[in-house]
Amino acid sequence: MGYRGQDLDLRTPQTWRASPGDFAGGMTGLPAGGGHALNGPRARHGYGSDEIPIWVDDTLLACCNHAFDVALAHRAAEVRLEHLVHALTRIEDAADVLDAAGIQSATLRRETATLIASEIPVAISNGSGTPPRADAFEEVLRIAAAHAYQRNAPATVEDLLYVFLEMRPQIAGIELMDRHIANVRRSRPVRNASPPLRQPSQPAFAPPPPPRDTPRERVRRPAGRFFVNDPQLPDQDDAVQRATDSLQNSRIEALEQMIRAISGQITGQRDDAQRFSGGVFDRLQMLETLMSSRPEGGDGGTLQRLIDRLDSLERLMREPRDGNTNAMQAQLDKIEHAVRDIRPASDLDLAAIDTRLGEVEARIEGTLAQKFAALDSRFDPGQMLSRLDIIEEALIGRDGALSGDLDSRIQGLSEAAALVQTSVEDARLTLSTEIGEISAGLQDHATRIAENADGIANLLRVIEGKRAEDQAEIADLRQRLVAYEAKIDNLMAQSSEVLAAYGEALSAHQQSVDGYAAQSSQAIAVHGDELRQVHEALVKLNVNQHTLAGSIDQWRSDGAGDLAIVADRIEGLEREAGRPMALLETLSENMEGMHRVTVERYHRRYRFWYWLFGTDDWVTASWPSQAARIEEERRALQSARRQGVDHH
Repeated sequence: MGYRGQDLDLRTPQTWRASPGDFAGGMTGLPAGGGHALNGPRARHGYGSDEIPIWVDDTLLACCNHAFDVALAHRAAEVRLEHLVHALTRIEDAADVLDAAGIQSATLRRETATLIASEIPVAISNGSGTPPRADAFEEVLRIAAAHAYQRNAPATVEDLLYVFLEMRPQIAGIELMDRHIANVRRSRPVRNASPPLRQPSQPAFAPPPPPRDTPRERVRRPAGRFFVNDPQLPDQDDAVQRATDSLQNSRIEALEQMIRAISGQITGQRDDAQRFSGGVFDRLQMLETLMSSRPEGGDGGTLQRLIDRLDSLERLMREPRDGNTNAMQAQLDKIEHAVRDIRPASDLDLAAIDTRLGEVEARIEGTLAQKFAALDSRFDPGQMLSRLDIIEEALIGRDGALSGDLDSRIQGLSEAAALVQTSVEDARLTLSTEIGEISAGLQDHATRIAENADGIANLLRVIEGKRAEDQAEIADLRQRLVAYEAKIDNLMAQSSEVLAAYGEALSAHQQSVDGYAAQSSQAIAVHGDELRQVHEALVKLNVNQHTLAGSIDQWRSDGAGDLAIVADRIEGLEREAGRPMALLETLSENMEGMHRVTVERYHRRYRFWYWLFGTDDWVTASWPSQAARIEEERRALQSARRQGVDHH
């Protein structure tokens, strides 16, 4: 699939298998091997300087086709940069690239849609034609393709953004994205793409040529032969045109003012709703926090259980010192026995660990030996050298004209074999280095285990030191429990009053929230009706514009028929006017003949023959019968000539 228009040749890696020189930005313009291009009616055997195809990826091609569809739907005069930028915000992958670059795609989409909708549509032969591409549209794509050619890849959306934001050529409409660039750039999200049906092949393109020392000026190409000129509109009266323009402009301005007013009202009500709902939600969250920090039940079940546990602790503290000391002594004896059981465990037996480490090393050595054996089995330098010798012997007996090329190719194969051997040696060195690092890591792990054993012994000493401090802390705990009991009594007295006040406040907030929800639903219904009316008005305006375009097309066709009739009548007048000219020319020729006869007769009368014979026609006087016959023939010839003149 290519570009839907017929005046721009866009290619993707799937639809073209040619040398990189054929792409936009390349140095040549002919396909490799004289092959045929694969893009429908635009396929050619060669390309001129202004007809080099543009190499793009699937995403950028989809954006260009969407821009063409938008221009065709809105009956635009040509596909401009506004349509391309709008298409970048509509295609999902391209919109992700814009968001990752810090460009607000939502606001950019609204601005470009407003620019496209505000343009007055033109008639393109009753919808049968297609809008041509603008020069700026093609130039931006060619600059992006030339930038992508430096890395031997098709042009992408990132290259297009580089042209818009970094290169910034002197092209109208290139500044659309400047007003929508955010300060923070986010990373591009990775989509979960479906697995490919086939594995992609390695690129078969030649590397790009080395960069030149001196930058060359970019070649500016004229428009291609597929460029469609603007339709020649018939001349109209200036007064009618001004009246039509003012009427359409006034209606468009009224619609824009209505849309701005409705947008302002919706934005204001949305801000009020967010402000009121934010305050209500904050107060509800505060109430929930207070209620969660208080006892749940009204009977104080949880609080009663807490009081019971505190009473039990207080009774234990008030019992005689001897009984409490015996129970505590029993608990301490248990702790000592547990510590004694743990202390022998500090002398860890590392024999099992050493065994497992030995098994790991043996397994790693076996794996490395298998890999080395596989590498040796796959790569046999002797076999490759023997095959090269056979090739060399076979080529020596042929024509010596290709010896230089074959030597260079054999030398390249030798270098490749040496490179493979070097890579194998590097892999062996890397594996041996990794084995050494693993051994060092195992030794560090053993050292850490020994340090952990020392830490456990120190921990046991700390526990013994804490036993003396526990006695003082128990006495302090008894005093703090008495103070807690007094505070709990005061809290029980205040809890019932606070819960009643919170219940009343919560019911009042619930009523206010319900009233606000009802008002919001009514306002949303009113705004929905207004938006529906605006939509109907816009649809009606579009229908009127299409009707006006159809009327203009009909008027144009009628005018063309009238002009054809007038041209036919003018041609008939020219033919009628040419007839008198032919008659005048015939009359002039006759007058010239009479003048010539008269002059000749005058000269004959004053010659010697007239003096001698007494007449100017001595032949007629000598032979009267023949002279009469000659005169009759002359008269018949003159009558035939007159009839031919009258017929013409």
